[in-house]
Amino acid sequence: MRAHARRFAWLIALVVALPALRGDDAPPLPPPPAAPPDPPPPAARALLLRCRFREGEERTYHLKLAGKGAAAMAEGGLSLPLTFKMEASIAEKVARVYECGDADVATTMTTEEALLNGTPLSSGVSFPGTVTGPLRVTARVSPSGQVVEAKSAAGVGSPGGVAGPSAALTALGRGLALPERPVKVGESWRAPAPTEAGGEFQATTTLIAIEEAKGRTVARLKHVFAGPVPAQALGSSGAAGGSVTGRQAGDLVLRFDVDAGRILGATGTVDMATGPAAGGAGWDVRLLLEIRLTGEGE
Repeated sequence: MRAHARRFAWLIALVVALPALRGDDAPPLPPPPAAPPDPPPPAARALLLRCRFREGEERTYHLKLAGKGAAAMAEGGLSLPLTFKMEASIAEKVARVYECGDADVATTMTTEEALLNGTPLSSGVSFPGTVTGPLRVTARVSPSGQVVEAKSAAGVGSPGGVAGPSAALTALGRGLALPERPVKVGESWRAPAPTEAGGEFQATTTLIAIEEAKGRTVARLKHVFAGPVPAQALGSSGAAGGSVTGRQAGDLVLRFDVDAGRILGATGTVDMATGPAAGGAGWDVRLLLEIRLTGEGE
């Protein structure tokens, strides 16, 4: 016991002598550094959502549509049930970036498979709202996601195409104008109506969640809209090639990569109705389309 006491006596003496060794005027030992504050939870963060473009950048998506509905020749007349399935690839290329941040984006949609009531659509099939494939559209898009100018569209309205994919494609971006200010989870904003739609088009987008996935910040957006089907999405499928009108209402959830400034994917429904213009003859068609858009690598 005495041996242990002698062995640690020097340590006790050192502890007792420390104040004297430092001197009466020695500054006190600094406190340990404070722990960094916890980052705010994702739901409390405010995000500024912006599309980002790099000239020459290419993006690829896969689109799947599945729809059910009916086609009627006249009110109270013959009505036929409809089922519709389609898969298509969508390629986007940033052709030009302007100093203001706008970009010319060329989009090409190529149909891989399209079935109407189980029968493949071909050049011998006519259907309201048909477009031919591939469908090519070039538009000037702002960082807020608005289409500033539709520059060109090819492959629209030709006989024997695919029913409705053009409307579904434009529905994914119709009115998806990003807010001018940073937004938090639960906040909503209204989109201005596209020029050709006037006051008839209404769209509201809500930030419903912020997620961290694969090392990136992803915003989940609920996009609800209603209005006319864009004219370029409708073919001349009334009787004797008469004009066609249409309306659509959509409820979509989109995943938006905040850092890359682009849509990663989308799911939801679009309720679409088309028919001959006033005074015309042809089929009235109603389709409820389920949409799944998946970005490459997602």
